[in-house]
Amino acid sequence: MKRLIRGLMAGLAAVPLAVFAATSAAPPASAEDNGVGLTPAMGWSSWSFIRHNPTEADIEAQAAAMKSSGLASVGYRYVNVDDFWCQCPGSQGPNVDQYGRWVIDGAKFPSSGSINGIQPVANDYDSIEVGNGSNDGLTYDERQTQLSLWALAASPLILGTDLTNLDPTDLALLKNTAVISVDQDSIDASRISDTPASQILCGTT
Repeated sequence: MKRLIRGLMAGLAAVPLAVFAATSAAPPASAEDNGVGLTPAMGWSSWSFIRHNPTEADIEAQAAAMKSSGLASVGYRYVNVDDFWCQCPGSQGPNVDQYGRWVIDGAKFPSSGSINGIQPVANDYDSIEVGNGSNDGLTYDERQTQLSLWALAASPLILGTDLTNLDPTDLALLKNTAVISVDQDSIDASRISDTPASQILCGTT
């Protein structure tokens, strides 16, 4: 019996060593060292303004306005075609390729060689409705508050407005480098004081 127990114990002791050997031989996970994703994305999304009928010309106009307005110079650089860029022939939903990926509608977005220009972008909070003044349906204080809350949450600053028709006052809000710095520190602020009269939030590491 003692010999049997010693044999079992020796066998059990070998199991963790075998598991360790198998896992230690696996290659380590790695990511590209290109800086993407280290800070919240900043840019524009088609959903709120264009939505159902995006065309190459419309998207290029928004991208050009992002640059000419000075938004690109303070960090807004992504253009997100949110939906309706795919082939969708009927009620069954989008066409998919052999890998299950949605197929780009080449009539709306013709490819240029091997480049299709459509890349996935993650989002946290929804798009920011700041840029077109009161036409956004928000008061100035509400627009200022939305941008501030998004920055405090270190959320992507993805604009949902018409960049070809920017309101000068809203443009100043969007280019406020102090607010952008709060967003780009990537620290989600926490409430440190909550009274009936005020709330104080602070980003802490």
